[in-house]
Amino acid sequence: MVQVEIWSLSLTSVKAVGSIAVMAAGGFLMTRLGIITNDVRKGLGELSMNLLLPCLMFSQVIYCNSKEMGGHVCPNMAQVILSSADLFLWP
Repeated sequence: MVQVEIWSLSLTSVKAVGSIAVMAAGGFLMTRLGIITNDVRKGLGELSMNLLLPCLMFSQVIYCNSKEMGGHVCPNMAQVILSSADLFLWP
């Protein structure tokens, strides 16, 4: 049984590293072909930092599966956001 878990873990790791390698190779190729210029690179950086990463973090906070929580009720996110509203003003 331990051997199956090791192979499963190894396969998952190879898939993750493989997808990162394919994305990096695509970015390298597009840069070499002149598709991604310095202006495009700056725009993609701003887009990812100002929109995509906050959306990803928020979606991970909002997601709640009560089965994974052992049957407990998911927290009320409106209450959580309102109780931590002062953190949004923190620089």
